[in-house]
Amino acid sequence: MKSAERLLSELQGHSPAALRLAEHASLATRIEPELLRELRIDLMPGASADIEADVWNSGLIELRNPVSARFHHEVQTLLRQTLATQPHRLQETWQVLDRVHRNRPSIIRLEERLVWLGLSNKIDELRQQLQSVISTLLDPSRPGLAPWAVRAIQQLPDDLRGLEETRMLAFGASIRVDNAPPELLENIAPDEIARWAEWLKPQTMDSVTIGVRMLEGDVLEFCPPNQPNSHSLQIPRTFPLSL
Repeated sequence: MKSAERLLSELQGHSPAALRLAEHASLATRIEPELLRELRIDLMPGASADIEADVWNSGLIELRNPVSARFHHEVQTLLRQTLATQPHRLQETWQVLDRVHRNRPSIIRLEERLVWLGLSNKIDELRQQLQSVISTLLDPSRPGLAPWAVRAIQQLPDDLRGLEETRMLAFGASIRVDNAPPELLENIAPDEIARWAEWLKPQTMDSVTIGVRMLEGDVLEFCPPNQPNSHSLQIPRTFPLSL
């Protein structure tokens, strides 16, 4: 794949208006032909309808099917960064997106709202929304929320992934899914994991057996179970493991 910068430069050379439309569309989790049309009509009056096809068929798109498409992640990040430098355009884009996606699944709308709040630097509102999501995550009747949270957190701007609420959600989601990406926990300190584990863990959680043994010099070693001179411990299967 070409670099995100190269793909954007090529579209700029082909059609600056199409690149501007892509910037608007980047706020969406999924792009539909209807959304491109409404963004063009409402925010780019006078622009040719051809720019919708220019975006839809461009190299900026990672996946597409007859009803929706998705930008490459690196491309979307750069497009959103550009849009965030123009607050008026960002607000107008959100108003169109919120209207067009009003009947989309609530979890998709929530993800888009989180991204919009982050790009708009509405930190207090973002924190309140994240706190609400964390509360919902703790509800055992909502097991599908954790995989969504893993994906949604990775869509937030890097600086907002460092918020305490974002880190809490990242940890709570990671211990509810298999093979959570390691970068999800990059901003979480070991002492935070120790503090949060008890109240963020699921009501029922699988356990894992580890070994522990004392070495010379009073060194405590964690090892696979059943190693010579080791004792077995059962601990919650968190990611990462935490005592």
